[in-house]
Amino acid sequence: MLHRIHWIGMDGIRFIDEYAQPSCTAGRVSFITGQYLYNRGVTEG
Repeated sequence: MLHRIHWIGMDGIRFIDEYAQPSCTAGRVSFITGQYLYNRGVTEG
């Protein structure tokens, strides 16, 4: 895991066709898991 974090820090990461969620918590869940909120059981902000 640390190797991947180091790689992202050194090389960066590029997002294509990204979408933002209106709620902070919901946005973090979607960003971290890469899944729609409904699929993760998040129904409220």
